[in-house]
Amino acid sequence: MVHKVIELVNHEAWFEVEQGRLYVKWGHYPKTDGKIDFCIIKNVEVDGKRGIIGISKDSSARGALFLEPFPSSYALLEYDKGIFTKTKDGKWLPMDSDEARALGFDVEKSYRIIGRAIMFFSDPKPLGKGLELIPSVPNAKLCQEVEVKVFEDGEPAEADITISYLDGKEELGKRSQVRVPVRNKIVVVKAVIENEGVREVSTLTLVGA
Repeated sequence: MVHKVIELVNHEAWFEVEQGRLYVKWGHYPKTDGKIDFCIIKNVEVDGKRGIIGISKDSSARGALFLEPFPSSYALLEYDKGIFTKTKDGKWLPMDSDEARALGFDVEKSYRIIGRAIMFFSDPKPLGKGLELIPSVPNAKLCQEVEVKVFEDGEPAEADITISYLDGKEELGKRSQVRVPVRNKIVVVKAVIENEGVREVSTLTLVGA
């Protein structure tokens, strides 16, 4: 139970393409940790239409879910983890702050955690879906720098940015845009905003070829 709560609080989703198929992974890139719970998925979109997400022998072997059909423009996954409360001694509880206090816990903060994963295949532009990371180009050559901008509901915004590579990550702090060196075949950029009781997380997958 403790592991499950920590997983829900800390993990995020991202996309990867392997052998011509699109997969949804869960954990902290590049390390997966189980699969995203179907119950928290709120929206799956491919090129503006409803996508199909599921599990198969092939996707399970990759520690992932599959997403179909394969996009020509973009893929989007949105999820809602619910409300969590952090206590001053470092515990995470799957309840709101009033419930936690009623049980005798010393509350530090409480918020609803929502997230999304985005990957572009052509014509990257804001989708107006809350917190989004929008790249200047959908694909890059290895070692090319890609400019990535932060948007909230289609408008320019700032967020705490982390870039994850195969060999580690860079935490850049609050930014409205960032230049990302695509030094691996897959780079995952994460943005986080905490505002008015909501923690919003968004990931963008960049592919180098």
